[in-house]
Amino acid sequence: MLDHIPPPSVHASPVRVTSRVALSLLSLAAGVAGTLWLQELAEPTEGLAGLRRALRPEGYAILAFQLVAVVTGTAVHGLAHLPRPRRIGAAWGAAGVVLGHALLVAVLTWPLAGVAPELSHGSSRYDSGALDPAWLACVLLPAAVAACVGGFFPRPAPDREPTVRAALRPAVFATATGWVIGGVLLLLLLVMALLRGLL
Repeated sequence: MLDHIPPPSVHASPVRVTSRVALSLLSLAAGVAGTLWLQELAEPTEGLAGLRRALRPEGYAILAFQLVAVVTGTAVHGLAHLPRPRRIGAAWGAAGVVLGHALLVAVLTWPLAGVAPELSHGSSRYDSGALDPAWLACVLLPAAVAACVGGFFPRPAPDREPTVRAALRPAVFATATGWVIGGVLLLLLLVMALLRGLL
């Protein structure tokens, strides 16, 4: 008779790790492919073309990647959790919050794109036009990458049901870190736009 039954291992199995890596690479590839498709779609589509002009090509590309990466990352990693519908529901709740944040950022960047310096394609080491896409990348891409690597599907505690709050934690941490850097760039951009308006 067994006197002691060892607890289940807290470490993920090699198969699970390999599966998660494969799904993450698939999600990233889908995000890039979807972004390129939306870039191509903006050429003949008047509404998307206007949005691309308003946000500038760099801002449009970053927002497109955010949208596609969050949706595909959540959907692809959800395939591994089909027997756990509550985890999938929590992940989609987190994805909705992240996309809502992206929408607010898009509303904020819309007027900024009109007054920000243009991105130069020269060889200058300092390009003030890079501030606009740089702050957008800082505040949006961390959550997109978190979705691609399965960050909305954290391992739940054994005695707790998965919640949207738990699914959001990785994205909130990544986005907050991005805002620390992106917020500084945004302030520089606002100061530069103000000075350009005064001069």
